Amino acid sequence: MDQTQFDRLQESVARALRDANVNEKEAGSRTVEILGRIQDVHDPAAAQRDRELHPHVFDKNRFTAIPDGALELVPALVKSALALLAGRPEEALPELVGILYRSRTLGIEITVEEAAVLRVLKSAKTGGERSLPVVELLQRLNDEGIKPKESIATLLERLRLRNTEKTKLVTEESERWSIGNV
Repeated sequence: MDQTQFDRLQESVARALRDANVNEKEAGSRTVEILGRIQDVHDPAAAQRDRELHPHVFDKNRFTAIPDGALELVPALVKSALALLAGRPEEALPELVGILYRSRTLGIEITVEEAAVLRVLKSAKTGGERSLPVVELLQRLNDEGIKPKESIATLLERLRLRNTEKTKLVTEESERWSIGNV
């Protein structure tokens, strides 16, 4: 996406938020957030980053864990952006509602500390390690400068108890923990 297209998208998103009666300050910050996420999609390094732990729209201290690929985020955002650029916001709405519906029905809200644990487990899996013992998990969190207020065992157990039929956060086997399908 070139800068001109990006500028037009920014104007369209800001206008759509204002038309939805979002106050000017909130519309500005939401526009920056939305465009940042869209720009991340076009970043060549994006494939290397975790894309399934999403900050909550209204609270930066909450995250939502969603099964891999369940949001179909890129195609939906592209369709919505193109509709907005063409001046047809009514065509963008079904895609955005679809994203919201999938995130609400499949997502599990987690805390910042739980998200950090999942990110470490996902990073380990990406690096070729199937699972980690609790001690190694704690060490990697400490290496990242994260010092959880709760014990790692408590966080892992809470994540395990919130597994659902479609969304698996973590699994444990022989005192080693691995990421589920998020």
